[in-house]
Amino acid sequence: MKYLKYFAGSLIISFGILLVVAVVVAAGEIKMPDNTGDYLLYIWIGIAIVIMPFAKKIIRVE
Repeated sequence: MKYLKYFAGSLIISFGILLVVAVVVAAGEIKMPDNTGDYLLYIWIGIAIVIMPFAKKIIRVE
């Protein structure tokens, strides 16, 4: 059960990272490829898996 909390926490953290990247891309008026939205879910889950060790350090499980 605690690994589910770690994974949920890493999903939240990675969503925040993607949100910041989206704001920077929109503010910089950077042209993105047309199929970026197709791979957004894969990118999000990939970032969440990479961030999982970081989430284990900051999330408290009681």
